[in-house]
Amino acid sequence: MSVAAASFNPNSKPDLPRNVADYPPSVWGDFFLLYASESRFSSTLTCLPLILRSPSKSQVDRFNMPFGYVFKKFKDEQENFSEGLITNVEGMLSLFEASHMMIHGEEILEEALAFTSTHLKSISTQLSPYLAAQVKHSLTSSLRKNLPRLEAQHYISIYEQDTSHNVILLRLAKLDFNMLKSLHQKEFGNICK
Repeated sequence: MSVAAASFNPNSKPDLPRNVADYPPSVWGDFFLLYASESRFSSTLTCLPLILRSPSKSQVDRFNMPFGYVFKKFKDEQENFSEGLITNVEGMLSLFEASHMMIHGEEILEEALAFTSTHLKSISTQLSPYLAAQVKHSLTSSLRKNLPRLEAQHYISIYEQDTSHNVILLRLAKLDFNMLKSLHQKEFGNICK
């Protein structure tokens, strides 16, 4: 028997202080917790009070991080966005969506937004129907500025048109969307009662 195994006693209590979570009570009470125990979606709904809890300003400020160093790799030696990005439509679309996460004063993201929107508009007529629909939708309404479930529904219909789509992944996405939709309809019916 080793020294480490001999000194380990599962019944002994370490002298280290433990952090205690001190969450305020939820404005929803126990409604969703009680409802979740009846449904097969319990793991999702039991987390709802934690999700609804809004962080204080000091908690959010700790995560403030400049994006400049991440996006510099998309620039060339003259500090312009690389022309090689123009041929990568999916990459440019991702950069366009990421640039919507900017806060005031992040010049590199403002430049990225101008660069990508200009080039996406100019090439949108030359793309496959699948990519053209995706680009057109992104240019009119950014992913980050819409409701996630509506964006998921829209993306499922676009992804279905892609000839290289993963059949199983598409089926799972539709199943997930429809299960959550039926749960929302059930909750809405309970609220209306």
